[in-house]
Amino acid sequence: MGDELCCLRNRSRLGAARDPSGKGVRNGTRGIIQAIDCQSREVTLQTSDGRSVRLPAEYVKRSTDYGYAWTLHKGQGQTVGQAQRSDEDEVARRRGRAFVFGAEGLSAEAALVAASRATDSTELFVLTEPDETMSTGDGDEELGRAWSRSEQQRLALDELGAAAEIARLAGTSRRRSATSVTRSFR
Repeated sequence: MGDELCCLRNRSRLGAARDPSGKGVRNGTRGIIQAIDCQSREVTLQTSDGRSVRLPAEYVKRSTDYGYAWTLHKGQGQTVGQAQRSDEDEVARRRGRAFVFGAEGLSAEAALVAASRATDSTELFVLTEPDETMSTGDGDEELGRAWSRSEQQRLALDELGAAAEIARLAGTSRRRSATSVTRSFR
């Protein structure tokens, strides 16, 4: 008990006995485990919005995971350090700290999302292989190069604009170059 749990699948109907609010749980609902019924294996969860729900054993087994560590995609759109109501019905502020694993495979866009989740601080962790020839700053430069790689998608209209500019520089007509670009997208 006391572990944080994350729901991974929508379940809008848990039944009135399990969920008096009738709201159910959604993909991304988080909460603290309050009790576990040893016979039915149901888990009572105090959700982050203050509700108490009982999750059926099969749902817990197939559709929940630990809630204290999230992937970048699961945490996208969430702010770490939000205000929440305490037992005294006063607003208590949770300290917002995000811990980011600085993998080289992260694109510039993903790195920005990961680094901007926290309200107070973001700590970046990078794994490096010990190498006697590499100086301390080399890892920073390598990570900077990796995180500056953009995965932004280009629209067909952007390609038409680029084709028009190439045609202008090459001295060909814009209509002729736009036709060839349109054909390449079919």
